[in-house]
Amino acid sequence: MMKRSIILLAMFIALSFAAPQMSAVDCNIDGIYYNLNKDKQTAKVTCHSFFKDPYKGAIVIPEYVVYENETYTVTEISCAAFTNCSELISVTIPRSIERIDQGAFKNCTKLSTVYFNAENCKEMGMYMYPVFENCPKFSELKFGDNVRSIPSSGFESCTGLKSIVLPDSLTYMGFGCFLDCTGLTSVTYGKKMTYTGYYAFDGCTNLKTVRLTNAIKGITSNSFSGCISLSSISLPPGVTYIEQEAFSMCKALSTINIPDLVETIHECAFLGCSGLTTITFPRSIKQIGKYAFGGCTGLASIIIPSSVNSIGDGGFSGCTGLTSITIPSSVNSIGSNPFSGCSGLISINVESGNRTYDSRGNCNAIIDTQKNVLIAGCRNTVIPSDVSYIGNFAFSGCKELASAVIPNSVTSIGNYAFSGCSGLTNINIPNSVTSIGGNAFSGCSGLTNINIPNSVTSIGGNAFSGCSGLTNINIPNSVTSIGGNAFSGCSGLTNVNIPNSVTSIGGSAFSGCSGLTRVYISNSVETIASETFKDCSSLATVTIPNSVTTIGRNAFYGTALTSIVLGSSVNKIEDYAFSTISSYRLDRVVCTAVAPPLCGNRVFNKSSKARLFVPAESIERYKKANVWSYFQIISDCSGVSDVGADDAEVMYDVYDMRGVRVAGGLRETEANAERLPRGVYILVSPQGRKKLKI
Repeated sequence: MMKRSIILLAMFIALSFAAPQMSAVDCNIDGIYYNLNKDKQTAKVTCHSFFKDPYKGAIVIPEYVVYENETYTVTEISCAAFTNCSELISVTIPRSIERIDQGAFKNCTKLSTVYFNAENCKEMGMYMYPVFENCPKFSELKFGDNVRSIPSSGFESCTGLKSIVLPDSLTYMGFGCFLDCTGLTSVTYGKKMTYTGYYAFDGCTNLKTVRLTNAIKGITSNSFSGCISLSSISLPPGVTYIEQEAFSMCKALSTINIPDLVETIHECAFLGCSGLTTITFPRSIKQIGKYAFGGCTGLASIIIPSSVNSIGDGGFSGCTGLTSITIPSSVNSIGSNPFSGCSGLISINVESGNRTYDSRGNCNAIIDTQKNVLIAGCRNTVIPSDVSYIGNFAFSGCKELASAVIPNSVTSIGNYAFSGCSGLTNINIPNSVTSIGGNAFSGCSGLTNINIPNSVTSIGGNAFSGCSGLTNINIPNSVTSIGGNAFSGCSGLTNVNIPNSVTSIGGSAFSGCSGLTRVYISNSVETIASETFKDCSSLATVTIPNSVTTIGRNAFYGTALTSIVLGSSVNKIEDYAFSTISSYRLDRVVCTAVAPPLCGNRVFNKSSKARLFVPAESIERYKKANVWSYFQIISDCSGVSDVGADDAEVMYDVYDMRGVRVAGGLRETEANAERLPRGVYILVSPQGRKKLKI
């Protein structure tokens, strides 16, 4: 979310002004120090020093001063002019003031009242460097009758303010003028303000009452965002727009009536208003912006009027209280994940007559009519047999979805399609599917087994991440790429067999698979990416095939490896690649590469007991090579019997003589009469196939 990002530049600039700048005092008139600009005939209020003659009591700054028979207009209050004036009680700012520098009244701990008469003040401090920083007793702010503007950050972080009445003369409110006034409880707008002010009361966490006049035409961006105590607000009938994040995170807001002239509710306007139970849309509404009502968990029902033509990305995402939704025939544009995380939804319907979307066959879903894409579903959705694509976020967050039947017409499962469906225990992916998108099943902690068909060629990043209940996964020979984090956090997985078809494995693909004890990496993989098997804390042995040339940073970090076999093509091993749980577990490393691979920092834990086996002709080279020289015992690997893959550990798919897959993820010794009926079977692995008779 965009949040105060446009003021980051101001923060950077402010650093160069953070320290108060002292300047020579030209004169003292009636107890107030000034710097005089004789060319412009203006005066700036300043201080004598930080430690001598601080201002006390009630200070009234004049509009004009006379010095040596010359009249000067008082237009500025300098940085730190009143800083640390701990006995200052009140200050009157005249109408002539045009600028008040940051920190002007910093640490005025007894300042209680400010009379603000500046009619057209243009500058007051800056974001994070407010004028009244640490003035905890500043509770009363009185405006003059002719004040027309309040500059950006003017009264930012005045935490002692309780109530504000804006003057009727006011026409301009700068960015964040009352931002983070956490003690503020009520605000009354003046008769001439036509908009609420950008970030005007953002972060005023105790604001409960806002009185708007009929002059208000627009609710501007972030005007009341983060006002978590605001429970109700009456929007004047003349309001024509509600901008982005206007009421975001107003968690106590329970009801809102949108005026008849509003056509667009902008991005995140009511995001996170978890207390909102009722909202009334006028028939003027045409657009509901991105995440406009995202996270409004209290909404139990909503009627989208027939005037609406578009619903943005995540428009109602996370509205867990919604049970049903009807899309009117007027809607011709729906963004991604409009209802993701609406775990309570049991009914979704598109009105007949809609030319863009439908709910064919009462399927309880939204279907893009021309593209045959399922955009949004719920726990009761029946996926139609002519749908070709399960769209991004289609079932995301449907925690009550227990099973889903994907028809043979589907060729692709989109990103986040079933993410967070923690109640999903069973799903069948048909042979028509060729790709599984990123995060497609992430967080489906109830899944225990999933069959990936031979038609799938790619598994997206995070596709099954966090599927902690998954105990078995079959990666078919058709898959060529496995995305980053594809199976990360699948703590129930014990065996992984990467077939010969796979040429690319993304970083962290199996990281955090704490139950993984065996992994077979095929001879087609060229790179073990960073953190691929990181924190697989039960993994004790690994054989890197001859095809691999590079092993990435932290690839096997945090494992329990006691034995490592490195293929002959390995030429680079990056930092911490084999830094295991305990330096005393690693017993041996076999490296068949003739030239010692280039190693980064702490590739192996230093251990006095680990043995290194290398080609006989390379022993001396390894003894001199960086990292490899740490091994105290370096021997010839020709006598090591298990260099390469152990056939006993190869995992097979089992097919009957009709070509039907009857089992998967079995070692040859496990394909026996205890598991399978007597007969003849074909065992298929990345290394090939063999016939077996039981």
